[in-house]
Amino acid sequence: MVSNKIFVSEQSFASANKYELIYSNIHCINQLFHANIDDDRIYEEALMSYYIDSYLAQIIFAGFATFVKESSSRPKYLYYIRQGLKAIQATKNLRLLDEAFASEDKSSIHFRKMDKNFETLQAEESLVSLHYTWLINHPRLEPLSDSELEHQLERLKYELATPQRHISLIKKLCQEAQETYLRVTAGDPNNPYQNAWHFKTTSGYYYMIEKEGTADMFHSQTKEKVTELNSKKRVTKYPNALLKRSSA
Repeated sequence: MVSNKIFVSEQSFASANKYELIYSNIHCINQLFHANIDDDRIYEEALMSYYIDSYLAQIIFAGFATFVKESSSRPKYLYYIRQGLKAIQATKNLRLLDEAFASEDKSSIHFRKMDKNFETLQAEESLVSLHYTWLINHPRLEPLSDSELEHQLERLKYELATPQRHISLIKKLCQEAQETYLRVTAGDPNNPYQNAWHFKTTSGYYYMIEKEGTADMFHSQTKEKVTELNSKKRVTKYPNALLKRSSA
């Protein structure tokens, strides 16, 4: 099971303060994280909202220099920020973010200039306003009373905490293929093999087929085998497939 809704309080939904709605989702996500629920079990667009706000806070309080340094090795984090900025149509903010990583100038003067550009941009393309408009109109948004919200969060903590074997296998395959796993996108109950699952990473889409004690990972577009995991937990890599994938 994966959560497929954005839960917020009715009070935040009715509030004239735009940030209250945004914070209500953040509060719910934090509750799940504190219960050790993995992010791949949480609704993806709720995570986008969560990480857009995280990005905004980091730029305001720490600036681009610190953000770039600390997030360069966190591809999943950057993926959700970029997808979130696209979703809320913050095109100029996304362009500025990409510029921060693409620029060869890593001097403090350059980053201070970017911080100033970000501050100026908020008057033209406010992340809070765009975020709020997207969130309050989201078809999966579900405002709940305090008691209902508490009940839903407790239900999710219980249901999402159940370990799932196929996800464990997929994560191991991704680790060996040096891919950053995001989430399962579909299962195929009609597949003749024991386990057939589609999933995505920060670089693209893949699928796993398990049969006769072997789990094989394939690239969805090229159908090339990337790696396999057998019942003895040994892993075989396919360098040619990886080379083709990385150059595609």
